[in-house]
Amino acid sequence: LWEEYHENSQLKFRGNFKDGERQGLFEWYHKNGQLSSKGNFTDGEREDGLWEYFNEDGTIKNTKNYKDGKLVE
Repeated sequence: LWEEYHENSQLKFRGNFKDGERQGLFEWYHKNGQLSSKGNFTDGEREDGLWEYFNEDGTIKNTKNYKDGKLVE
């Protein structure tokens, strides 16, 4: 598990790596500690499916669907 922190010591990012590649769930956080976005990777590539994005107050901002690493409009 890899974690990075904002200057204010709040969690900035969390995720796993396997053989140097992003693997599994990755989460990014706002400076206030609220979740900013989350999504999954396989072998370093963005997985197909839903990614979620959040406002600083924790409410959902939007969701985006990806296919073959590209945003599906």
